[in-house]
Amino acid sequence: MTSYLLNLLGEKVIDTNKDYHNSLSIISSSGVVGLFFSASWCPPCRVFTPKLVEFYDDYKKRDNNRAERLDFELVYISSDHEQADFEEYLLEMPWFAIPFEDRKRKGKLCKKFKVTALPTLVLINPTNGEMLTRDARQNILEDPDGTKFPWKTRTLADIIGNSLINSNGSEIPVNTLDGKMLGIYFSAHWCPPCRIFTPELMETYEKINANGHKFEVIYVSRDRCQESFNNYLSTMPWLALPYSDPRIKELTQLFQVTGIPMLIIVDEQRRVITPNGRGAITEDPDGEDFPWKLKPLNELTEANSCTINQEACLILFTEGEDEDGEKAVEMLEPFAMQYAEKMKSPNQDQSLFFFYAMQDDIAYSVREFAGLEERVPMLVIIDILEQRCHISPETNITPDIIKTALEQFQNGTLPFKPLCL
Repeated sequence: MTSYLLNLLGEKVIDTNKDYHNSLSIISSSGVVGLFFSASWCPPCRVFTPKLVEFYDDYKKRDNNRAERLDFELVYISSDHEQADFEEYLLEMPWFAIPFEDRKRKGKLCKKFKVTALPTLVLINPTNGEMLTRDARQNILEDPDGTKFPWKTRTLADIIGNSLINSNGSEIPVNTLDGKMLGIYFSAHWCPPCRIFTPELMETYEKINANGHKFEVIYVSRDRCQESFNNYLSTMPWLALPYSDPRIKELTQLFQVTGIPMLIIVDEQRRVITPNGRGAITEDPDGEDFPWKLKPLNELTEANSCTINQEACLILFTEGEDEDGEKAVEMLEPFAMQYAEKMKSPNQDQSLFFFYAMQDDIAYSVREFAGLEERVPMLVIIDILEQRCHISPETNITPDIIKTALEQFQNGTLPFKPLCL
């Protein structure tokens, strides 16, 4: 527990009185740590914080002698813009916080737990770092008495259980999926984009399996009635969860589904390969690059652009001609390959992803979203979670310029400017 918590939280946390405490002293090895990502300027945060305070205070008052009671402590990870706002907001919280000045740690925690919206409450086991749930905010709203605390999220394999159904409604044992990659397909008959995408998915599904891959799809229905579900499923060549099955809600929460159609590709060990299978199929309908894993270096496309929202990314914007793309690959690929090799070390999270961008709609969208200038070529390292961006002033991008930028990024000396999102 010692090394993990120190690496996660740093040596010191602060309380509402601005007193510092040793991070290791705030929780026992049998407890639960909640990481509360929030900000004073965020209206949903201001609504949820009093509810969290009420839950926290109530839980602390419970009988300490109850064998099933777990120690529970919270740590606030602030996205406030100013120290004064941080200190004022912390006064409402009877728990600890990462010191405001430790902005680098805040960014790392957001990336590690893939925090893309506020407020987010993540519960972890402090002994081994196991994430118990990433959606404790919703758990508290639905279970304010904490009867199921700490609401440990089940794995995909645990949720799916022992059986599914086929298009005829017959029960199929889940062990028939052993050794196969899966597509978890959230869809509904009433949804026009779903009805457009489903036939495309069927064609790619057939091609993928014809090419020798072991691939199965599980339909997770958002239909509004049994009849619509039956009619829609009857057109599909794959498996499904039964209509209105309680596992549907668990899978929706597990994958944080906010819109449909959504296709998540997972490997044989049920680890997510890409959450944007829909975009991958749109760009690669023949499934030639299935299962669409990110390579060390990728052309920036609609299918992989979601990476920019969650990770620090190096992007070389080009003039868009074929020879420009080839030159970008020639320059970037050696660095991307070296970086990918380093990331193979145990417990090493990849902290930078490599892309080159052509002059197309996705490049324009990224420029517009991040407020980037129009010039090309342009080397950028963008980190949306930390709301910062480095733009190389050089107009002639060379391997030496890329090397210098990477060295400065890795040793923490690369100059960034704030992103105005």
